[in-house]
Amino acid sequence: ADARQQVLDEVTVLHQQWEKEQGEREKHASDTLEVAEAAERKAEEQATRAKVEREAMERARKAFEESELALDERERKLAHTWQTIRADAHRISTASYRASIGAQRSQ
Repeated sequence: ADARQQVLDEVTVLHQQWEKEQGEREKHASDTLEVAEAAERKAEEQATRAKVEREAMERARKAFEESELALDERERKLAHTWQTIRADAHRISTASYRASIGAQRSQ
């Protein structure tokens, strides 16, 4: 009976040890799962942030291109205005010169 009780005690100790190790394995698996889920959430947040940043950069690029086009158009208009002013000044200068020559001849 003592041998039987000793074997039963050993089996009980082994079963308790197995249950303890099983609990530790389950705790480790749970902790690992929590870490993996946190990493996944972080990756999703980073992907979302990268998408938002990419969209903002695209809007900024488009706005820059539009401002470049507006500046090009303004520069073209200013060049045209400058040419008109120069042509008008040349005509005024020519007319003034001719009037001066005409005035000298009539004297």
